[in-house]
Amino acid sequence: MIINTVKVITESIAFEKHRFTVGEGGALMVEGDTVLIITDAKVKTESIHVVVNTQTLDEGVPDELSYTVVYNLNNIVITFNQGAENGQKYTISYAKTV
Repeated sequence: MIINTVKVITESIAFEKHRFTVGEGGALMVEGDTVLIITDAKVKTESIHVVVNTQTLDEGVPDELSYTVVYNLNNIVITFNQGAENGQKYTISYAKTV
């Protein structure tokens, strides 16, 4: 006898985007910052996408601007390997459940 088990996952996904320029009012980082904490309990693991100016950053590359990310229950912590500079334009995107 063959039993096929099908698991159906129904969840809605939305995409969140944070854009800011370091040094401008309301920016999520100031010059020299290396850590960005985004409070959101519904972030999908492995969904972070980071762009600085026009460069898409890879995760965990030691010899160029890069980042690591830790997904917690209520937030995500993004740690950059270089400090933020005034004028840099950051775009942080991720998927989340709704």
